[in-house]
Amino acid sequence: MIKKQNLFYPHANLVSSYAYLSVEKGRRLMKTSVPGSLYAIKEAVDLAGKDGFEMIKEDDNPVLLRYACE
Repeated sequence: MIKKQNLFYPHANLVSSYAYLSVEKGRRLMKTSVPGSLYAIKEAVDLAGKDGFEMIKEDDNPVLLRYACE
């Protein structure tokens, strides 16, 4: 859920210019104690070989992605 002005948006999308980094409607975003950050879990197969993820192999464990919010 994304909280803005005391309203919750449980189905908010997080769109990136790199489609593989976008978070689709209905996927869970997690907030932690790190200010200005949201986290999502992506399957390694979705990121393997992509720009910035060359070291990820398709059979690796799921990847925790951190999104910095402004």
